[in-house]
Amino acid sequence: MKKEPSSYRHPRHSEIAQLVRDGWKDSAVAAHLGVHNRAVTRVRDIEGVRHHDNSTTEVAKLDRFSAPVSGGHTGWTGRRSTSSGTPVIRHLNVQIPASHVAFERRTGRPPVGMVQPECGHKHCLTPAHVSDEIERRNVRGQERALYGLDPVPWTTCPKDVHNWEEHGRFQPNLTPYCKGCNTERAARVRAARKAESTSA
Repeated sequence: MKKEPSSYRHPRHSEIAQLVRDGWKDSAVAAHLGVHNRAVTRVRDIEGVRHHDNSTTEVAKLDRFSAPVSGGHTGWTGRRSTSSGTPVIRHLNVQIPASHVAFERRTGRPPVGMVQPECGHKHCLTPAHVSDEIERRNVRGQERALYGLDPVPWTTCPKDVHNWEEHGRFQPNLTPYCKGCNTERAARVRAARKAESTSA
């Protein structure tokens, strides 16, 4: 005689079902809701949601851990960098800034350099609020033009080493600088400090 499936539903069935549909791992759901792993597996089977795997996209993870904040900003409930507190996404064993994913979602291209919010809200992940170094340079170049300043102040840097297209940047006060020269200078300083510490 065929056994009829049980009609029992876990008291937190709907909450568990929502999280497994959102792509959460069983262990993460169990820890988050304080239920047993077997309860999560049963709800998953009842709902017909296949088990989580590592194929979840970066964008899906961005959506899962993003949280609306007043003023049109977007906060973060997921993993953060231990050093800076920056929102990060772990995908295929690689950790990437969540802001990079938000930027690429809006523009359709990988960012160049650091991605930062321009809205004044720290770590904001609203795609329209984040920009990479190229976008910031272009906007600041337009601002310089409004003040009658040259938006492209040089073809190659003052040391005649790096070209503007790849290395030219503007500080927030619109002063131009060469990122290539700054990077090389920082590397020399780090090397000198390391040599100093080893010889002491």
